[in-house]
Amino acid sequence: MKKVNILIPTAGNRVQIIKNFRSLESVNKVVTADIDELAPAMYFADKCYLVARTASDEYPGQIKRICMKEKIDWIFPLSDLDILFFDSKRDYFRDTAGIFIAPGKTIEVCADKYATWKLLGGQGLSVPRTVLLSGFHRDEWKYPVFLKSRHIGDKNSGKYILSKIKSDRELEYMLGMIEDRDRYLIQEYLAGQEVNVDFFVNGSGKLVDYTPLKRLQAGLGGGITRGETIEFGELEKTIEALMGLMDFYGPSNFQIYMDRDRTYKITEINPRFSNSSILVREAGVDYYDMSVRLIKGETLNKAAGKCAKLYMTSAYIPVFLSEKDISGRVRSPDGE
Repeated sequence: MKKVNILIPTAGNRVQIIKNFRSLESVNKVVTADIDELAPAMYFADKCYLVARTASDEYPGQIKRICMKEKIDWIFPLSDLDILFFDSKRDYFRDTAGIFIAPGKTIEVCADKYATWKLLGGQGLSVPRTVLLSGFHRDEWKYPVFLKSRHIGDKNSGKYILSKIKSDRELEYMLGMIEDRDRYLIQEYLAGQEVNVDFFVNGSGKLVDYTPLKRLQAGLGGGITRGETIEFGELEKTIEALMGLMDFYGPSNFQIYMDRDRTYKITEINPRFSNSSILVREAGVDYYDMSVRLIKGETLNKAAGKCAKLYMTSAYIPVFLSEKDISGRVRSPDGE
């Protein structure tokens, strides 16, 4: 069967994710793009392009021209902002390339943390106590609390906030920077073990695999840098409950905080590849291969066996480039 050409719209630091896709025999080439010619992952793809910001008027046309020039079969959005952009542009790219993302309604709910909380809590799933900042009354809460942006679309902007608030004084300071209090949440502070739960759903909406892992440390962007796969069989019922509330497609991830007695609360859902999928792959379940098989129309059945016990440790590794490396590799979508 024909090998596929894929585009990962934002390279960033996703070196290992690009390498994982390139390692598949079913993939012909991996093309990527970024606003920064020094984004490390650009230099691990087969082709890389320098593009405008996602919110610019030029960006949609640039991505379409890249797809046509490189004969892209499928676009794999990996960042939250790319997920939102390509969800809004399904019709624009319909005749250009397939877009590997979850259904629009699922993205809409998961992109709004308050909508996610209302949906899960309304169906009896365990979630942290949460209110809009506009409805927060200090005498009804104990510090510390989390102050969070409600919409993932605010990421990479001056509006985005994720902060542990320990006192009235800290809250007053943050309030001085906020205009629209309905764009922010106050959430109870959870101090247990944070756990990522990666799972994969086939084209028929059936669960293929799920793998829980402890988040032992995260990087500046929130991505996991230290992790450990664990066994947590009770989570399958939670995943089935989530699948009864919304439709998933391919890889997704949700995060929980777990107490010592293994009770837990769900904090967010990410309908996309997560950084922890790197660890899951090395432990024996390859969501990258599953994704390509899924777009090629193969039947995926429930994975047999469990992930191996594995730990992951990573750090930001410098990539050294000469001027020739940059000028010879980074292209413009409007040039030759």
